[in-house]
Amino acid sequence: MNHNISRLFYISGDEKPVASSDKIKFNKNLNEFNHNADAFESLNNYFVANYNSQFELTTNYPGLLLGAGYSYPALKDPDPDNKNDVGDFQLGFFFDHTTGLPMLPGSSVKGVLKSVFPKDKFNYRTEKLKYIQDIVAGITKKDASYIDVSNWEEIFFGSTKTKRKHIFHDAYVSGIKSGCKLFEDDYITPHTKCIFKNPIPIRFLKVGPGVSFTFQFRLFDYKDNDGNVLLDKNIIKDVFKKILLDWGIGAKRNVGYGQFK
Repeated sequence: MNHNISRLFYISGDEKPVASSDKIKFNKNLNEFNHNADAFESLNNYFVANYNSQFELTTNYPGLLLGAGYSYPALKDPDPDNKNDVGDFQLGFFFDHTTGLPMLPGSSVKGVLKSVFPKDKFNYRTEKLKYIQDIVAGITKKDASYIDVSNWEEIFFGSTKTKRKHIFHDAYVSGIKSGCKLFEDDYITPHTKCIFKNPIPIRFLKVGPGVSFTFQFRLFDYKDNDGNVLLDKNIIKDVFKKILLDWGIGAKRNVGYGQFK
């Protein structure tokens, strides 16, 4: 890989004039990533943390959108009178700074998981606690009512008091299904109040369907005061996996993005 995709992407979105050679480099490297798995697999060791718990999930259609809120000053909108002019990307995208690969930060993974667990006086608290208990029951194949999930933060996220603090590491691209692409472009077509005005599509970059991400954690067993294991780390890992399958991650999840299988 000759160039960092992240650098070329944001050069392409710089307000300054962009050399045509930079555009060519960007498209060439996108194509290389999309058609040569070895181009990124050699970089995977950069992400592997060798932690004790991990699982792999694969993106569903329409794919995964990362970093849409990042600032990206586009060069120009598409020309509505030129069907071959797709314009510049109009939304930001999150890349790993060093490798230029798409990556899910550990903090984002933890944030999505933690958002499912209700805080005190939270709406639908009872229903969410039951949802968590049902997941545990489905994994262990036994009644999970013995687990006090009201103490969910200590169970699933640990605490400094007990020196049991889970680590949520970055999730990295670990494979691409045959015939699929790591990077694809997509469009949002916003409509205005004027029903007779043609909408201008907004082009954005996304991770395509069929791309596998490895999620990795350092987890600890949850024990009672006598040292008996109530939930081992493998069950906690499977709970996290089930939540990510149910809730997804990334932007535009309400319209299908960010879903895994």
